Amino acid sequence: MVKYKVCRTSDVPENGNRGFQIEGATLLIARVDGEFHAIQDICSHSGQSMTGGLMEGYQIKCPHHGACFDVRTGEALSLPAIAPVESYPVVIEGDEVFVELDDSFSV
Repeated sequence: MVKYKVCRTSDVPENGNRGFQIEGATLLIARVDGEFHAIQDICSHSGQSMTGGLMEGYQIKCPHHGACFDVRTGEALSLPAIAPVESYPVVIEGDEVFVELDDSFSV
């Protein structure tokens, strides 16, 4: 695993999300009740970014076709998506957000 600095904690709104570029791929960082989570920012149904999608608890709704995913696990929670998206471990050090990725990471 390789740890990448993604952003500062203040860069992600409480109960919101934001996309960040890491190694040429976009990850979605979600912040729910002070906890940070990272998932692949490509909807498994539409192949489009989910950044800015409506957050309801740990659920993000893709703004393109309404598929919902759990930001903790990447699990698809509603149609039209049936496949999950990748989720990644998050480490907070002070006010910095890091994501741990496999050496072979690519999206």
